[in-house]
Amino acid sequence: MVWSARTLGQPGLPAASMGWAAPRDSNRPQGVAIDGNNSLYVADTNNHTIRKVVLSTGVVTTVAGLAGSSGSIDGFGSVARFTFPSGVAVDSAGTLYVADTENHTIRAIQPSGMVSTLAGLAGSAGDADGTGSTARFDSPTDLAVDLSGNVYVADTDNCTIRKIVPSTGAVSTLAGLAGTSGSADGSGSAVRFFRPTGIAVDADITLYVADTNNHTVRVGLVPALPVIRIQPAGGPVYSGFCFLLSVTASGRPAVTYQWYLNGTAISGATSSMYSGVAKSSDAGQYTVVVSNTLGSVTSNVATLSVDSSTPPSGWAGLDLGGMGGGAPSEWFYGVLLLIAAGRLFQGRAKVAGRAAHSSG
Repeated sequence: MVWSARTLGQPGLPAASMGWAAPRDSNRPQGVAIDGNNSLYVADTNNHTIRKVVLSTGVVTTVAGLAGSSGSIDGFGSVARFTFPSGVAVDSAGTLYVADTENHTIRAIQPSGMVSTLAGLAGSAGDADGTGSTARFDSPTDLAVDLSGNVYVADTDNCTIRKIVPSTGAVSTLAGLAGTSGSADGSGSAVRFFRPTGIAVDADITLYVADTNNHTVRVGLVPALPVIRIQPAGGPVYSGFCFLLSVTASGRPAVTYQWYLNGTAISGATSSMYSGVAKSSDAGQYTVVVSNTLGSVTSNVATLSVDSSTPPSGWAGLDLGGMGGGAPSEWFYGVLLLIAAGRLFQGRAKVAGRAAHSSG
């Protein structure tokens, strides 16, 4: 790896001014995040502000807060106040989340610049789960956002990992026991951390935690409701020809599938794919219910039409998105075997990766 660096700000010289032309600006920044437009957001901790750097131009602005003025005030831009914010994360819609450490709160900044308190109560440290201001944190220092918009918090002085659902403000404790430090793997409150200060989440909702005073990096598998990533697609198929419907979904614990035709469950159709040789009775509206122990989700409708007329000359092929084509033959079953083998290989690779990580 080649490390290429340029410094935004002048090392060793904190100040409150802002702008690429006047780089003496940041004062002990501690957290950064990048949005989908390649802009960098900075928790400028000792300035009590949140800053933005447009990486393509280097232009730096203050998104919220007023340099040198601490406090806890919701409002637009410079009206807002923070007290030693140390972590930032941004979701796909451009909403910023801030670990406002010394206020013991989690703040949200909308793209408009409006700042609100998402969870916790300023000046009230604690460990309570709850909704909005009824929840309590103790010096949260970092956070991360998953693809569904859930916020995960390294609640440092509580030695716990918390989860916030922004749409409701509901706060829960995923791992660790408030006020009890240590180093123990396990599930839920059996897990022990020692002042965790960094957190990240990947597309599979696997959490990675910098367990600071344990000098370790921890991995957590977060339970997740089923989510359909790619919907099944229907289309026309000629009678006597092959069709295949498929869905791509995720969830933890592992998901199960049940296909339906016109609202009636299809016996034995319990995989992510449903295929057959088309006949008139196969025409209709297909859905698939994807489930795990946390809940279920139903796919969009995929409509399959079956044409009993003679297909045009040269009609062949198989649309893996769900449309028909091709009389049943060795190539059709070969494709199915390749798909199954590919999924089996991916599953084994994930298991092997987890085992290698655990042994390391």
